[in-house]
Amino acid sequence: MLSDDPTLEEIEAVFANDRFATEAAGCRVVSGERGRAVCSMELADVHRNAMGNVMGGAIFTLADFALAICCNIGEEPTVSVDSSISFFRSTQGAALTATATARVRRDIVRLLGLRDPYEAVTGFDRPNLFFGVERLEPKRKLARIASYALEHAAESGIVYCSTRKDVEKLHEALVAAGVRATRYHAGLSTAERQENQRAFIADDAPVMVATNAFGMGIDKSNVRYVIHHNMPGSIEAYYQEAGRAGRDGEPSECLLFWSDGDVSTCRFFIERELGNEELSPVEVDVVRASRRRLLEAMCGYCLTTGCLRKYILEYFGEREREEEAEGGAAEESGANGGSASVEKADGTCCSNCSGDFEAVDVTEMARAVVRCVHELRGRFGKGVVADVVRGADTAKVRELRLDAAASYGTADAPAAQLKEVIELLAAAGYLDITEGSYPVVGLGARFREVGGEGFKLEMKRVARKPARTGAGAGRVFGGSGSAASSEADPALFERLRALRKRIADAAEVPPYIVFSDAALRDMCAKLPATDDEFLEVSGVGATKLARYGEAFLSEIAAYGRERGIEGE
Repeated sequence: MLSDDPTLEEIEAVFANDRFATEAAGCRVVSGERGRAVCSMELADVHRNAMGNVMGGAIFTLADFALAICCNIGEEPTVSVDSSISFFRSTQGAALTATATARVRRDIVRLLGLRDPYEAVTGFDRPNLFFGVERLEPKRKLARIASYALEHAAESGIVYCSTRKDVEKLHEALVAAGVRATRYHAGLSTAERQENQRAFIADDAPVMVATNAFGMGIDKSNVRYVIHHNMPGSIEAYYQEAGRAGRDGEPSECLLFWSDGDVSTCRFFIERELGNEELSPVEVDVVRASRRRLLEAMCGYCLTTGCLRKYILEYFGEREREEEAEGGAAEESGANGGSASVEKADGTCCSNCSGDFEAVDVTEMARAVVRCVHELRGRFGKGVVADVVRGADTAKVRELRLDAAASYGTADAPAAQLKEVIELLAAAGYLDITEGSYPVVGLGARFREVGGEGFKLEMKRVARKPARTGAGAGRVFGGSGSAASSEADPALFERLRALRKRIADAAEVPPYIVFSDAALRDMCAKLPATDDEFLEVSGVGATKLARYGEAFLSEIAAYGRERGIEGE
């Protein structure tokens, strides 16, 4: 990361190692400041095609080089919202852009004053990529990623985090679990970033944990998976980062793990990052509104019950191939012809199509929410709206006399589910959630459609296994669930104590370092049979699951077989 006001020499020194841009392509730094960079390229024969026109790859390299400089000047990392690169050649009046929606392309034409421009748009489809979305609480995210990385230990992957703190925390957990991982973010020294990048490229550390500062100029073809630890702020940003998987055309996975906190973080960034003095207050409001729309589309991707690939393609203005509609493999696009299609046992291409959830009709619930927002005139946030609709008897509801509202108690549903319905409605344009430190829920442009006969809204409901030793929670929305407690089996407890002692002696650590007595008793009470169930044990996190989970689960299973205890 460069300082806020670096010299030209400092910028050139930092980017001197970008040899493709500087040596092969001939890119030069003209100037650079926070949020802005100017680069030049002296055109030569190597930059032109047979017709004498400058090749798109050359111009794109120049634009990418400038963007990389912009993103590395300043104390805080620059967050890319639309992940687009736009540029024009004034001598011919042409405009080109990368990873842009139809809306972005229209804006370029309008802002540059172009008349009848030629637009070349390649396909967005990547048929070799399998897309997956899971809603997970932070604790489960760490465990899920650690487990996945260990299961794919022979493969290379990238894990993106939204903050440096998350990068450090996750990297530490993966290394402790035995994963050969390295890390990358702007807070590391230049030398360390370069060494970590080298280790990743050379497969010495096949897993890279990084912020979005990593990836520019990196073309590692054998990345088998890209995992997002947090929700990005836009579909453009997500697809650009996820697209670093499977560049060799082989089947690869793009997994997004998100929580409600991710949405709040994205809204926080929208509020904080627009400190550009060159923008007027009106322009700032316009930019924030645009970024809010991008975030709502990203939320829609996470919440949709439809095909994830179809959602992305429709977002970028591409219609789903007929073969996809029939459940077959996607037709190879012009952008990545020759890529193999993802093949799952059921012929699906995403986690939604695989049926990993149950689609629940929440149409009437959505109507109750919209009626409530209309009655409250957009003055309150999600929490208050949810409390009013579900008829909650809270101090705030009583203080504001919201219990007298006509919409009070009009839906019988948990607060978490109602908040998810609000996000779904916002993503589709029926509601509008403002930016700022205290976002409020108002009516969207499409709110009148909610009352129509053709309106229907569905949401995901993930099945949770009931607790092994007590009454199960069944299916829950957004919760992690918990197992019922009971008295520990003394025989199993002593057996687990003996296992703990053997592991501790081998590692030359005290037994309590492995697990406390309380953790062993909780294992006896809950009898976990899977990784997810093991995580419900008191004192178990991602690291201990990775280190000891297999041994203790095997011991519990063996004990169950010996005693004739039936497993699930």
